[in-house]
Amino acid sequence: MMPPVDFSNPADARAWLDALRAAMDDVVAAALDATRPFRARVLSRPLARRKVRQGERAIEALLTAAGTAPRPRPCARPGHLVLVRPVRPRDEEPEGDGPAPGRPA
Repeated sequence: MMPPVDFSNPADARAWLDALRAAMDDVVAAALDATRPFRARVLSRPLARRKVRQGERAIEALLTAAGTAPRPRPCARPGHLVLVRPVRPRDEEPEGDGPAPGRPA
């Protein structure tokens, strides 16, 4: 587990951003490889899945260290989590001409 990040220290903030960028690059690279045509893939599907899950855990640890991790909630598939962002209360929604399309009044 990473220690909390001190964003007032530029060196700590830069190191955290570099680590987050590296973890995201790993996840994106594995996901892009997994979506290539079969003959153009470098990683096997199990290896790509493993790299994506490792990256997911690394990103979650980085966000937790920053104090901004989304709340995980159970998914319908055992062993999987769905990350959800906190929802703004209705009284904080911007004012407009009425409810957004598809929303009850």
